[in-house]
Amino acid sequence: MNPLDVEVILGAPSTAISGTAAAMNATASEPLVADLSRGVFSATDDADADDAGYFANACYLTNVRTQSGAESLFRGSSAEAPAAGFDGLRGMERVYGLGTHKLDAGEFVGINVATDTGLGLIGAFAVPAAPRNRRGRVALPKNVPGVIFAGNVDVAAGNTGTATLTAPEDMIIDLASLVTGADGAPGTNLRWLDQLQALEITAITLPTGENLIIGQNTPVAPAMAFHAERRFDFFKLGAIRIGSGASISVAFANQSALNTTAKVAFQAYTSAQAAKGGCSC
Repeated sequence: MNPLDVEVILGAPSTAISGTAAAMNATASEPLVADLSRGVFSATDDADADDAGYFANACYLTNVRTQSGAESLFRGSSAEAPAAGFDGLRGMERVYGLGTHKLDAGEFVGINVATDTGLGLIGAFAVPAAPRNRRGRVALPKNVPGVIFAGNVDVAAGNTGTATLTAPEDMIIDLASLVTGADGAPGTNLRWLDQLQALEITAITLPTGENLIIGQNTPVAPAMAFHAERRFDFFKLGAIRIGSGASISVAFANQSALNTTAKVAFQAYTSAQAAKGGCSC
């Protein structure tokens, strides 16, 4: 992929999942090409104060749809496929080779997801998409060390919060390197992995005002898509220049019953580092 080309995140709305399959549709807000094979799904139990469990493994697919539901990529009578094939920590970039799909505004790709009858979960699903209207991006410096550009925000149970990262100097930011993390309330049995799956990203806003999460009907992306232990950058978001004092913001929704602190970091390069790597910042 040309480093000056770019993908964005096409998100489906946050969706309640139960014993009856729920449709999670990522609906285009502009013309684009969506890569369904690299989609990412996560789920959490919003009613469990301990949130102990890896809920993507408790969910299953009953359908995968393209062309706004006109085409099904699912075969089998009363069949169920592991939703973990879209998990952000999966060992293959494309567990399900479902191809790329050209969408106009208002068209969608989507999955139908269910879980055991006794569970009531909240799910998030997003796919990488290449917009037909190109975004402005820059090349990354080569063979030079960088810095960590980081921020965090406290997000109360069932609430939202935004981490704002403000540049102390001119820099180049590798957007695809985004890493998310979370911790829970002291004294609980919560594990760090469990709390991150409870976070949805509702917006990633650049200094220009561009939001990297697009779609219709209040789209979100799983924070698990940007877990530090992921094996791939599922979303090829490119790199941007950012001036001193400019900010990138990452907005979260906490779907769990516990307060948490959401953490955000990017790989970045100062002007001096970028110059050594053949770029001017």
